[in-house]
Parts: sequence; structure tokens; C-alpha cells
Amino acid sequence: MKVSVIIRTHNEEKTLGKLLKSLKNQTFQDFELILVDNASKDKTLQIIKKYKIDKFINIPEGKFSHPKSLNEAIKIASGDLIVIANGHCVPITDTWLEDGLANFRDPKVAGINGWYYDNGKRRKIKHGLKLGTRANLSNTNSIIRKDLWNKYHFDENLSGAEDYDWGKEMLFRGYKIIKDPKFNVDHFHVIDKQRKAYWKQMRDVISKKKRPSL
Repeated sequence: MKVSVIIRTHNEEKTLGKLLKSLKNQTFQDFELILVDNASKDKTLQIIKKYKIDKFINIPEGKFSHPKSLNEAIKIASGDLIVIANGHCVPITDTWLEDGLANFRDPKVAGINGWYYDNGKRRKIKHGLKLGTRANLSNTNSIIRKDLWNKYHFDENLSGAEDYDWGKEMLFRGYKIIKDPKFNVDHFHVIDKQRKAYWKQMRDVISKKKRPSL
């Protein structure tokens, strides 16, 4: 299957070079690279010029949302499998892509993601983030099937929680969401109490969301 890697950036000069270098060193190299930038004002765009980017989307200041940026990028992606990363996340191994993609040998797998680490320490997250087939999806670092996204786009009314919602929808439809430790990343981004409170609120909203009859 064809593979597209989507990277979202906003002022990522400190880590983007490390991420792009890691992708260049991956054992799996047969992928297109799509970059979505949200009005970066630092050296992010200068760093991008040093690497081969197949497709580029520029989102003007004030127009960004997490689900919209992904939906726009996936629309132009040629891959059957969509790898989602962020400019402040760096794969921990050179087999990161190969290991993550291997999960899709199972046709019932709709999406996968890994844990993420802060300076080598795994972040302690609750809410079902355990290795297995009924984990929650997190677009911090994930892979999804485009044919299933075609049937159910990321909900643009749930910015910041669209990944959780998409995973729940796939579980409802009888697919698997897998948390694979081989797909882990180092994560360089502060998550404050306000964001955590927002996620909890959104999870409560999503848990009450009516799913269509199958």
C-alpha cells in the first residue's frame, strides 16, 4: 500500500530538523511527505527547504484547527495509509515507520499510535492508553487508513479531540485501534492543566455522541 506522511508545524525550529532527519534515516523510505504549516514566524520554513517535501499547505494565521489541517492534507494525500506526526515529535528508532506500518497486515486495524516520551520518560496518561486493540487514538503520532477516513473525516467541531472521536467511531464500526510501543516518539511540547481539562470535557462530549446505525 502507498504511504503518505503528514507533518504539522507551527514555529518548530527547535525540533523539526531532528524529525526530518529521522524520517530520512528510516528503514522504510517509500512514502510521500506532506507538510502543513500554520503561519510559522521562526526558522521553520528555512529548515523545510533543506529537505525534499512533496506537498506543502500553508494555513494563514487564525485559520488553523487540528482537524481541519489534517482533513485538508489527507484530501491531497496519495497514500492508502496516512502517517500523522507533529513538528515537535521525533521518532525514537530508525524502524519507527516500518514497525508502525506492520500493524496494517491485519485488515481490521483502522489506526495505530504509540506512547510519547518527554526527555526519555514515558508520560503517564490515563483514559485507556494501553497496548491492545481497544486503545484510544492520538494524533500526536498515528497511522490511519485513508479509505476509512473517506467514510468518516475528522470532526472539525471537536478540535483537539478529533483523534479520540475518530478512534471511537472506528471501534464502534468493529475495527481495532492499536497502541504500539515500537511507534513511540520523543515529545517536546508542554501540555498544561487547561488543555488537560479541555480534553476531559471533550471526552465527555464524545462519549455521549450518537453513532449512526451500522
